[in-house]
Amino acid sequence: MRGISFVASLYVGALCCLLGAGIELRSKYEFWSDGESAVVETSDPLLQRYIKYQQTGLASLDVTFVTASGRIDVPAKIFGQDDMKRLAAGQPIHIRFLKSNPHRTLPEDSPIPVPWGWLIGGILLSALAAFAHSLLRKEAQPASA
Repeated sequence: MRGISFVASLYVGALCCLLGAGIELRSKYEFWSDGESAVVETSDPLLQRYIKYQQTGLASLDVTFVTASGRIDVPAKIFGQDDMKRLAAGQPIHIRFLKSNPHRTLPEDSPIPVPWGWLIGGILLSALAAFAHSLLRKEAQPASA
């Protein structure tokens, strides 16, 4: 029974890796097809309060994304401490966001997710699971006399 559990866990691991690859590929496609570059600005009065009293963690701010095609107001966008300090100092934050969901953003200089690691892991685990399954089937067959 231990053998079938091992093979089943290999198949589950392969499925998880392939699903991870699919999710990363979908995310890459969304940012490629629907993404737009912007600079973040805010005039949220809570910004200074967050910086003064909330030294760790995240906070939500009302911001404006300034794009080549205009301005987009985004309420309650979540920011970390570093980004809040940059906004308070007046430094620009360059991002890439989805037009269909402005709350999904990536820093402009970060690479768009690539699924190669997940895909290679899924293929290798699938091959290993198939090999272990064939060995388990050979072991389960009665020996012919």
